[in-house]
Amino acid sequence: MFPRYLFIQLNCTTDNWSPIRSTLGVSSIVRFGTYPMQVPNDLVSILMENEDQHGIQHAVMKDFRPGDRVEIIDGALSGYEGIFLEEKSKDRVTILLNIAGQHTRVSMTRHNLQFA
Repeated sequence: MFPRYLFIQLNCTTDNWSPIRSTLGVSSIVRFGTYPMQVPNDLVSILMENEDQHGIQHAVMKDFRPGDRVEIIDGALSGYEGIFLEEKSKDRVTILLNIAGQHTRVSMTRHNLQFA
């Protein structure tokens, strides 16, 4: 679900972050300003509960059909509703949106959609 991300638990004031920053393959630590991003323990627990015996998360693909009403749940068009038109690839779909009175075909990742 989060390719190339590693979730760790360290104390910001007492633990040494240097070995992580200098580990081969680590490009940076996700930060807000100078502070490392904190992920709630509940979220990490949910992710761990949904992984298989190899630690892999298997995303459930939503089975949209042409004509289904969908809502965009992420990105610049979040909150817009439209009509599902077609699958373009494994991850990309086309939907029809009514933007400023014009019907517009929009291609996006299926992961940004839910049933309306």
